[in-house]
Amino acid sequence: MIFARYIGPQTLNWTVGKIYFAMAGVESNLAVDMNVVRSLDDAVTWQEVRTDAGVFEFPEFIYAAVVKEVKTLMPGDVVRIVEASDGFLEVEKYGYLKADHFEVLDRTNVALGNKVRDTATGIWQKVSRLDNDLMLGFEGRDEMLSPEEFIFPVAGGSVLSEPMLKCVSGVDGELTEGKVYSPTEEREGLVIVLDDSGKSNSYMTERFSRDL
Repeated sequence: MIFARYIGPQTLNWTVGKIYFAMAGVESNLAVDMNVVRSLDDAVTWQEVRTDAGVFEFPEFIYAAVVKEVKTLMPGDVVRIVEASDGFLEVEKYGYLKADHFEVLDRTNVALGNKVRDTATGIWQKVSRLDNDLMLGFEGRDEMLSPEEFIFPVAGGSVLSEPMLKCVSGVDGELTEGKVYSPTEEREGLVIVLDDSGKSNSYMTERFSRDL
């Protein structure tokens, strides 16, 4: 399998910026046709698209966030994907692992304004720049950095890409009732958010509502 990023017009079956699992087309004599890409679209239907149509590009590097703990990898860790095959992903340094432990990162779940945690400093930062290769930039830092250098917020088996919890029970100096917060993790009745001072703190889930 190969990875193809859709860059054509938005349609019902294709999402701009999304990375799709694909394979080279096959000619009538069963020879591989590298001028055609076969991919499952958003309707989970196999489609054949000519590579010269200009609607796909093929990224050099593919990244994925861990959404379920596997081996020494924890939710939010980012890895580089080498290959996909029959429900498995070949993960650099780890070999083949079940695909359902990961969510491929692309422009559908990585966007300006996302919060990620620097693995070196432990500080959560807001993405202020983003290029087509998913290199991340931040205010006050000139360099663009690989997503592998950050922890992504994960909950419910998927990457969190935007705020989704409203505070319904405030805490003086920490949480403001009615304010929407970006959760970075949820576990065993607790939700971890960046509080009003920008610190990562855990609170009972009862303090929040998904009804925004």
